[in-house]
Amino acid sequence: MDNIKNINIRFNLDKPEARLAWEKLQERDRGKDKSYSKTIIHALLQYFDTEEKETDIQVIIHQSIKDSLKEFFDEIHHLPQVSKQELAEKQVEMKPKIDDELMDMMDELF
Repeated sequence: MDNIKNINIRFNLDKPEARLAWEKLQERDRGKDKSYSKTIIHALLQYFDTEEKETDIQVIIHQSIKDSLKEFFDEIHHLPQVSKQELAEKQVEMKPKIDDELMDMMDELF
C-alpha cells in the first residue's frame, strides 16, 4: 500500500476552467484511459514535459540571438570610424542572416 498515493481533487463547476476540465475528463476515451487516474497522470506528464521543452527552446533562442548580436557588434567594432549610415547598412546586411539562423533553429526544434 506504500506504493499507492491517494489525493482528492475538486472541480468548482462555477469556474469556467474547472468546468471545462471536468467536461473534458468526462469525454475522455474510456477505451484508452479507463480511470480518472490514468487520464490525469497522462495529462500531468504531458503538461510538465511540454513546459520543460518550452524552457529549453527559450534558452536556445535567447542564446542564438545573443550570439548573433555579439557577432554583429564584434564585426562593427573592428570597422574604422563607422558612420551611422554604415552602421545602418551593416544592420540591414545582418538581419537576413539572423532571421535565417532563427528559422533554421526553429525548423530543427519542431
